[in-house]
Amino acid sequence: MFFVVYNKQGYRTYFNNKDLGLLCDQAFIKNKTAILCITRPDLNRQNNKLIVINPETLKQKDVYSSQNALTAVYYNKNALYIGEYNFIKNKAFITVNSHTAPVEDLVNVMYPMRDSFYVASFKSLRNKQTESYSEIQLTEKGIVNKLIKKGTIVLY
Repeated sequence: MFFVVYNKQGYRTYFNNKDLGLLCDQAFIKNKTAILCITRPDLNRQNNKLIVINPETLKQKDVYSSQNALTAVYYNKNALYIGEYNFIKNKAFITVNSHTAPVEDLVNVMYPMRDSFYVASFKSLRNKQTESYSEIQLTEKGIVNKLIKKGTIVLY
């Protein structure tokens, strides 16, 4: 079976054709009964949080919130990855299963490639219009990120 999550007309998020009843800035399908959703409780404010929505019942549960803005979410091999950005300090972070570490730039997208995990930053004023991608490694000592290349994003 094929699952898809998408925003329609910029104000509602749908799972397949079912209205989830809110707008997800970013979403990730964990499984058919759990959609991870970065949402803003007040659409007029920047503050957001990560929730999980059961698309069958529309029940929501808070998963994660931060003083930083949440920018991306991904779930892979029992690890929850969250991109964060502090707009006051202009600092970016990656949080993996409650452990946080700085990263090079605001995380726009996260993805596995081959046997590694990567985060990518699209061109923006914050990074002088230069995209980049970094490898994220989980070690016994914590999270290690390694900038792979500026001016390029590789998606396979």
